Amino acid sequence: MPREYSFARLAAAVLLAGALSTTCRDSQAPRDQATPRADVTPLPSVVLLGAGNIAWCSRTNDEATAALLDAIPGTVFALGDNVYPNGTTANYTNCYGPSWGRHKSRTYPALGNHEYDSSATAAAYFTYYGAAAGDAGKGYYSYELGAWHIIVLNSNNTYVSTAAGSTQETWLKADLAATTKQCVLAMWHNPRFYSTTSSAFYPTSSVKTFWEDLYAAHATLIINAHMHDYERFAPQTPAGATDPLNGIREIIVGTGGGGLDLPNTLIIPNSEVLISQVYGVLKLTLADGAYSWQFIPVAGQAASDSGTATCHGTSPTVNHAPTAVAGGPYSGSEGTAVSFDGSGSSDADGDALTYAWSFGDAGTAAGAKPSHTYANNGTYTVTLTVTDARAAASSPATVTATVANLAPSVNAAPNQAATAGSPFTLNATFSDPGVNDAPWSYSIDWGDGSPQATGSTNSQVSSITAVHTYAAAGSNTVRVTVTDKDGGAGVGTLTVTVTTVANRTPTAATGGPYSGGEGTVLSFDGSGSSDPDGDALTYAWSFGDGSTGAGVKPSHSYANNAVYTVTLTVTDARGAASAPVTTTATIGNVAPTVNAGASQTGTAGSALTVSASFSDPGVNDAPWSYAFDWGDGSAQTAGSTTSQATPVTATHTYQAAATYSVRVTVTDRDGASGVGAKSVTVSTPAATATLVGAGTVASCSSSGDEATAAILDATPGTVFNLGDNVYPSGSLTNYQNCYNPSWGRHKARTAPA
Repeated sequence: MPREYSFARLAAAVLLAGALSTTCRDSQAPRDQATPRADVTPLPSVVLLGAGNIAWCSRTNDEATAALLDAIPGTVFALGDNVYPNGTTANYTNCYGPSWGRHKSRTYPALGNHEYDSSATAAAYFTYYGAAAGDAGKGYYSYELGAWHIIVLNSNNTYVSTAAGSTQETWLKADLAATTKQCVLAMWHNPRFYSTTSSAFYPTSSVKTFWEDLYAAHATLIINAHMHDYERFAPQTPAGATDPLNGIREIIVGTGGGGLDLPNTLIIPNSEVLISQVYGVLKLTLADGAYSWQFIPVAGQAASDSGTATCHGTSPTVNHAPTAVAGGPYSGSEGTAVSFDGSGSSDADGDALTYAWSFGDAGTAAGAKPSHTYANNGTYTVTLTVTDARAAASSPATVTATVANLAPSVNAAPNQAATAGSPFTLNATFSDPGVNDAPWSYSIDWGDGSPQATGSTNSQVSSITAVHTYAAAGSNTVRVTVTDKDGGAGVGTLTVTVTTVANRTPTAATGGPYSGGEGTVLSFDGSGSSDPDGDALTYAWSFGDGSTGAGVKPSHSYANNAVYTVTLTVTDARGAASAPVTTTATIGNVAPTVNAGASQTGTAGSALTVSASFSDPGVNDAPWSYAFDWGDGSAQTAGSTTSQATPVTATHTYQAAATYSVRVTVTDRDGASGVGAKSVTVSTPAATATLVGAGTVASCSSSGDEATAAILDATPGTVFNLGDNVYPSGSLTNYQNCYNPSWGRHKARTAPA
C-alpha cells in the first residue's frame, strides 16, 4: 500500500473496503443532455452493501462490521485487502471465514494488494471465492443487480495491467458498450482521489484510464477502499475538476475491520465528508435511475453519512407516491408492548420504503413492524407515513390502538405470626404497569372484624405500611386491596396467625449511683429498663426526699445535702410491675455566696454601717452565722440570721484614716462558708474654730459683765463683741474702770465692733 498507517491507533470496526463506481447513462444521448423516458414501471430497488480492509486474526473489528451485515439483507461486496496480513488460504479460512465469511454466498469480491502478498496470482483469493470472483488470474468481471450494471475491476497494475489498451481496459470498454442498463456502478481497491496525512497529494495514475472510460460512459459513482477511513467526494472529472452535471462521485470505505488510519491533515478539493477512526459499512440502495447511500457505523459509534442522487444521462421515471397501510386496529394493555404491522404498505415503483409511525401519545418509531408500550390506558390514534427511496411520501394512514387499564399486582408479603395484645406491622408492596395511574388508594382488611385501614399513595416504590393489634388468638386472613385512579383493583392476601403469650414482668434499671450539689438539677436515667415481651413501659421514681417523678429520664433538685435512696419501678402495657430497684443520690453541701456590696467611704471617729447579702442553694441550711472582719485589727462583729432575704448589717468606728479591706463571712448550719469583700476608705475629719462673744457688755454699776467674762475664761477661741461695749458712754475712763476688769482681761484675743 502506498500510504502508511499505524495499526496501533486502530479503534472500533470499519465497514467499506474497495472501490465502487456507479453510473446511469443513456448511450444514445450526449453526456450533458437528458433523454426523457417513458412512464414505465421500474425495476424494484435493491441493496448492495460492504466495505474493504476487513479481517485480521489478531483483531475482532471485522466481527463488529459482520454483525451489521447480519441485520441487513442484500448483496455484499468486499473491496480488497479482505484479509490480513496476506491473502493465504489459512487466513481466509481462519480470519475472514468466521466473520464476513458467513455471508460468502451473497458476496462479490474485489482484489486488494494484500491478496497478492502471498501469491503473484492471488491463488487463494480465487480458490476461496470461486466463480463469484470471475476468471482466475484476472480479477475483473461484471454482473447485473436490479436496474443496475455492476463492474468489478482489478487496480493491482503490477500483476494485471490497468493501462490504456491493456486486456483489462479493452474488456472494460467492451463491457460498458454492451450493457443495456442505464445505471452502471464500478468498484475496485485503489482510489484515484483521497485526503492524506502527507504534505502533498498525488492522484493515483494507475486507475486514471478506468476513470476516463467510466466518465465517457456517463458513470456517476466510484467506490474504493485501500485508505483506512470513510470519505465521500462531490462529482468530478478524471482530472479532479468539479463537474456537478456529468462528474463521477467517488466514495472510499476502507472501514471493514482491518485497522484505521490517523485523521487526515491534508483535505483535498471536492472532499465533502470525511469520517476517521470509525468502523462501519456502506449501504447502497439502487433504484431505477437513482440511488441512495448510507454509512452505517458499528455498535457504539455515532458517525454517519447519507444522501440520494440520480444517474447521469437519464431522466428518472415518474415517481409514484407509495401507499401506507397501518394494519390494525390494535389492542393491548398499559405497560405492555403492542406490535404494529405496516408491511401491507406498498410502492407502485417497487422502491424501498421507510416507515414513520406516530403512536398518538407523543411516541414515534421507524420500521415496518415496530413495537410500542403505552404508559396509560385509553384509545390512541396511530398514524403511519411511508416514504420511498426518492423521497415521495404517502398520505398518512391512521388506525386506533385501544389500550386497556391493568389492575395493580399486590404482594401482601408471606404469612406471618403475631402476638395478641402486641402491635403487628404489615408491609405490602404493589406494581402497576400503568405508570400514570397514581394516586392509588388502598385498604387492609385485618380479618378479625375490626375496621379496615385505608390510605393512598402516589408511589409504587414505597411499601404500604400499617399497624394493627389483634385482641385474641386465631388465624386471620388479611386482604390488601390496591385500586388505581381508573378503578382497576388488585388484591393480595396473607395469613396472620395470632397467639397468646403469658405476660412477663419487666425489669427496672435505675442507672447511677448519682451525685450533685444541693439546689442543683440532677438527671436520672432509667433507659436500661427492659421488658422481655417488648411491651412499652411506664416509669415511677421516688427520689428519697418525699418527691416523685415519671418518665425514662426525669430530673430532680434536692433542697439539702444528704445521701438519698432513689427507687424506680417500671410497669408494662399489660399492668405487670417490676420489683423496685434502688440506687443512691449523694448530694453535697454548697457554701453560701456572699455579696459584700460596693466599696464605701467614712470618716475617722465617725460610725460606719456595712451591709452584705448572701444566697444559699441549700434552702434548709438556716441558721447562718456571719462575721465582719473590719481590717483594722479590731475585734470582728458577729451575728446570725435565719433568712437569706434580709442583708446582714454591722456598724464600726475607725480611729485612723486609711483604706481597709472588709471581709464578710457567712457560714451555713452544715459548716460551709462563703466570703465576700470590699474596700472602705476612711479620711481625717476637717479642722474647727471657736468664736465666743456678745454685745452691750460692761457697766460700772452692774456686775453682769463679770459673769459673762467668767464664761470667756473657760472657753478658748476668739472673742468678739458687738458694740455698746461699755456704759453709760465709751469714754476711756469707762473702758479702764468698767470694761477692763471683766472682758478686758481677754483683750488680747478680742475682735471688737
